[in-house]
Amino acid sequence: MRRYWYGYLSGDMLDPNRYEKIFFNPNNICFGGPTLCAIYSFEDRSNPNIPTSISKNMKIYMIAAKSTNKDFPVFPNKPYVYVKPSC
Repeated sequence: MRRYWYGYLSGDMLDPNRYEKIFFNPNNICFGGPTLCAIYSFEDRSNPNIPTSISKNMKIYMIAAKSTNKDFPVFPNKPYVYVKPSC
């Protein structure tokens, strides 16, 4: 399976239906902060517009990103979770 970027819409961050596939790297719009912005995850084969179920590692990344207000994992690793400032 291939990974894609999915923008977070709102609601339960562990619900794959709360994401939508995006066709650009979110590093240009997500600048750190307490709000989830996007995740890099495997696509759901039955509905490629949403990610598969949220893995244990992805949950850990999400919690770390939200608690530190920084994308996770941190450089030099590729971020799988981007966060942004609150609106």
